[in-house]
Amino acid sequence: MNATLPGPLPGYDVRIVDGNCLSGTQHRLKELRTLGDAALPGHTVAVLNPHVELVEDLIVCEDGHANQKPLYIQLLEQVRRGQCWIADRDYSTLDFLFGIAERNAYFVIRQHGVLRGTPVGHRRRVDRIDTGVVYEQRLRLIDAHGRALVVRRITVELDNPTRDGDTEIHLLTNLPEKVPAGRIAEVYRSRWQIETAFAKLTTVLKCELNTLGYPDAALFGFSLAVVMYNAVSTVLAALRATHPEVETRSDRSSASGGKLTFSFYYVADEIRGVARGMAIAVPAEHWTNAFANLTPKQMAKKLLWLARQVDVKQFLTNPYRSQKRRKPKKMTTRGGHVSTHRMLQQRKGNPPKPCRH
Repeated sequence: MNATLPGPLPGYDVRIVDGNCLSGTQHRLKELRTLGDAALPGHTVAVLNPHVELVEDLIVCEDGHANQKPLYIQLLEQVRRGQCWIADRDYSTLDFLFGIAERNAYFVIRQHGVLRGTPVGHRRRVDRIDTGVVYEQRLRLIDAHGRALVVRRITVELDNPTRDGDTEIHLLTNLPEKVPAGRIAEVYRSRWQIETAFAKLTTVLKCELNTLGYPDAALFGFSLAVVMYNAVSTVLAALRATHPEVETRSDRSSASGGKLTFSFYYVADEIRGVARGMAIAVPAEHWTNAFANLTPKQMAKKLLWLARQVDVKQFLTNPYRSQKRRKPKKMTTRGGHVSTHRMLQQRKGNPPKPCRH
């Protein structure tokens, strides 16, 4: 549909990876009924392609307390030559970094405190970005087999500490020197896209049903939500191609710029509200005959034709407006109760009237 989006790093095929722990479920299972602890049904690792806003791969694990690092090794099967993988510090392991480099791919991964290396040369100041001052230094890593890998260590001294209290962050990358350190620091900030995807899965698509106690059921439900996320993203891609005046990425920067933006929530809500009636009005075999045998090109053509008929005004986000933070109100009383009726009468300056029977 010619609806791809510019990636965070021009010239590179970017993938963003992150993990997600499913929240606790109800204690319906016999083994859980007497426990006060949260019952975790598992966790997942997702790979987001920001160029098309699709979750390309999903690795699931039924053990909610299992170490996620073994799952990272499975990700290496998805790494392709020339790609650039962006991840948080949880993925800062020697096996993962060396595995990406061996596949002639690149990474931008935040350094974990337990990952040690040998500094090479002096650290030098190279740039200034919105969040702080950028420094760069070489770092030599050695794995368990004695192999060495020299990477670029990008340090950002933050103007404001993170929510964890960190005053600086360290990024490890094997991108070539032609990619400036400041640009690499900005690229890492694009991780918000996968966090946004997880937020949409949770709040809009209800991917975590607390009634699904069995891990297989909970993970299957989450996986169905991921399929639905990709379906909605495909619909948005068709709208993006046919209505270029409207954006589909609902980040605050684009909304504050005054450009119209499609709402993922409104599109999903339309599907949720109309799907059941459509299933009653149109028998299943008609859907199969109309869409099941289409080639990808034919399907794209059909989606674009449908997207041109859409009234975009129904699916636009409300413009974002920055709000002033209000001071918390001081509570005059606590622990008792009041009559709302009497409080409203006091506001009007009227004495409270007795109830009529």
